[in-house]
Amino acid sequence: MDTVPDIVIRGIDNDMAERIKEIARLNNMPINDVLLRLLRQALKLDAETLMVANPKQDIARLAGAWGKDETDALRAAIAAIEKLPGG
Repeated sequence: MDTVPDIVIRGIDNDMAERIKEIARLNNMPINDVLLRLLRQALKLDAETLMVANPKQDIARLAGAWGKDETDALRAAIAAIEKLPGG
């Protein structure tokens, strides 16, 4: 069995530390497990997403996000409506 190396991360600012603690509380997980999961997500090695209590991310995760084609179509539709009388 291979030994897994420990890695030390220095220079974590207070905002990052508080955010990590918040995610740990929300998911009822130890901080080390949260950090491992976040690293796996960032490296695209894990599809499971943690609850992050960020309204913008939560809404995007639940409702999905728009691609460029959809965004362009919406903008074109809005522009067309704005050209209508009273628009």
